[in-house]
Amino acid sequence: MANGDYSFDTVKVRGGYDPKAHNLAVSVPIYQTASFELGDTERVERLLRFKELGFVYTRLGNPTVQVLEERIAALDGGSAAIAVGSGMAAVTYALFNVAEGGGRILTTRNLYGGTEDSFKKLFPTFGIGIDQVDNADDVDQFRRGIKPETRAIFVESISNPNATLLDLERIAAVAHENGIPLIVDNTFATPYLFNPLKHGADIVVYSATKALGGHGNTIAGVIVEGGAFDWGNGKFPQFTKPHYLLRDDTGVERSFLEITSEFPFTLRVRLNYLVYFGAVLSPFDAYLILQGVETLSERVQKQVTNTEKIIRYLESKGEVAG
Repeated sequence: MANGDYSFDTVKVRGGYDPKAHNLAVSVPIYQTASFELGDTERVERLLRFKELGFVYTRLGNPTVQVLEERIAALDGGSAAIAVGSGMAAVTYALFNVAEGGGRILTTRNLYGGTEDSFKKLFPTFGIGIDQVDNADDVDQFRRGIKPETRAIFVESISNPNATLLDLERIAAVAHENGIPLIVDNTFATPYLFNPLKHGADIVVYSATKALGGHGNTIAGVIVEGGAFDWGNGKFPQFTKPHYLLRDDTGVERSFLEITSEFPFTLRVRLNYLVYFGAVLSPFDAYLILQGVETLSERVQKQVTNTEKIIRYLESKGEVAG
């Protein structure tokens, strides 16, 4: 299902799912299995050489989880997505993927508390530096804050918890002037209210625990790749150097960019961070998030309507400063 062919409300309930591939089940089945039959040795070779896409082990990928990934990618207009075990896993994997080995992340002070805390306590222990601008409304501060080791700008589209907004298009322009991606946490807005990829972002992350899931019963995260950033511009050797898991028929190692130019970012997260750090989203939890996504616009629109009523009420009170 191509995102441009259907409305948002159709994609949220049908995107990423072909019933013909799942015994014509109307609802997305839960593939509650740790591993999958491989068939014959020839098929194993095809899977290992990326000549055939299939499922081997749920830590690598699972049909239920894949539907969620493809549905969120379609809603965002991205080239691919990867679902993980939590929103913090999504943030951490995305930033590790660009800055591993001594890179730096340029960000703001308006961040979710867990992200802020991890920037202080976790990222430095992995050799990743964090720089923060004092005034995120001053785009020139982002420009001045970029260092030779800076590998991404990271911001939240609607900050948690203070709901600050930024000029993402101008910040994206600064990032691209310096050959680095803009990574946006779009948890609060969701693709229903705002699409960062249409405003210059290259990678979008979500805590699906919040509005995407909507029912408070599941912890999950998603990373969405835009598909347009040039990972071969010289600043990201991790995408161009040969990788032993990507060997061809003759045993020659290939790079992530040699395998795919459409979604090298999510492929690398999957084969490095998801597989080895292991924050895997279970099939059942993916199913619950899919159930939540089906009512995303109805729930968020009602929240917006309630917010508008509260704002109008407050505006009528002289005791409230405008």
